[in-house]
Amino acid sequence: MFRLIRARILGFLEGRNNFLLLKLPTGSGKTTNAMKVLADSGYLWIYMPPFHHIIDENLAQSPFQKYKYLHLKSRAKLCMIQSFRELAQRNINIRPICEHRCPYRNTDCEYYQIKRQLFNTPQNWAGVHHHINDFLKDYLFTRNDDNVPNFRHYKCIIIDENPIGVLFINKKCNGEQIAHLTNTIRTLNIQHPQRTRVIRLLNYMIICFLAGTQPNYDKLFKYISSTNLQGFYETYQEALISGIVDHIINESEIPLDIIEWLIKIQRYGDRNRIEQMIVFKPASGYTKAHYYFMCYERDALRNLPIKVIALDGTANIEIWESMLGTNASIFQRKIEYNNMYQLTSGEYH
Repeated sequence: MFRLIRARILGFLEGRNNFLLLKLPTGSGKTTNAMKVLADSGYLWIYMPPFHHIIDENLAQSPFQKYKYLHLKSRAKLCMIQSFRELAQRNINIRPICEHRCPYRNTDCEYYQIKRQLFNTPQNWAGVHHHINDFLKDYLFTRNDDNVPNFRHYKCIIIDENPIGVLFINKKCNGEQIAHLTNTIRTLNIQHPQRTRVIRLLNYMIICFLAGTQPNYDKLFKYISSTNLQGFYETYQEALISGIVDHIINESEIPLDIIEWLIKIQRYGDRNRIEQMIVFKPASGYTKAHYYFMCYERDALRNLPIKVIALDGTANIEIWESMLGTNASIFQRKIEYNNMYQLTSGEYH
């Protein structure tokens, strides 16, 4: 089996197809063989499993191969300032304040040291599924000093397990939470040209909530599409974190990140889809009225400029092809076994 997997991967790397799906069960050697083939070939690669500990298990602790790579770790774990780190661990985006107020950003911060190494010299690196949304394409299309985009230096991305969970948002909130966000914007006295438009949009959603009626989706879409939410959001995030650090508001007063959800809907929504992306549910029995926000980051993995190997033992082929926007070359085998053992040391043959 190992020889078959390795032969298929080698053929894929040298062939014309850009997407290989290895649909093999746990313990069959998908990750071990894919990584070893790439390491032995000398190609540069990117490895992206769902969690950081899987990077450690499959690369740092591998008994079969010593891999040379950069681990793009979590900002929340590496931040040197405790108050910033605590905010990040509560899912608050601390990037704006790190970039403008952190005294270690250009010196001792390990997170920025790793990113500088990666952008200065293309090399093997590993990140998690969340990096697909906010880092992967930006990195691949960034040009270095030689004016060559980074993707030209890489042969393949290995995506371990299905990342669809990070491409979807499925959130809900009520009118009180939207009102709290609006009041926080006013309390922080955010000065931005889009402030009035953002408050108008949020107030309209509150009015519909209080009335217990579906919003006028023509009007809602007009408010969303005519507002520069991304530009305002960056100013809002910096003001929010500064407000916490400067004790203008308490950490217990942090509102839901509704603006980020609206940005995703603005990016991928149109008038025909807005009614499926923002759904108002009136009160029913013991359930309070609330809004549902639903969106799929459909472009995150589409049109990638390098080859992709997907490792997924229970793969739905149609979902993978939809995520990548291309047809898959598939390698699958049915393997029957009674017992499975995970090796933690040994020699690879």
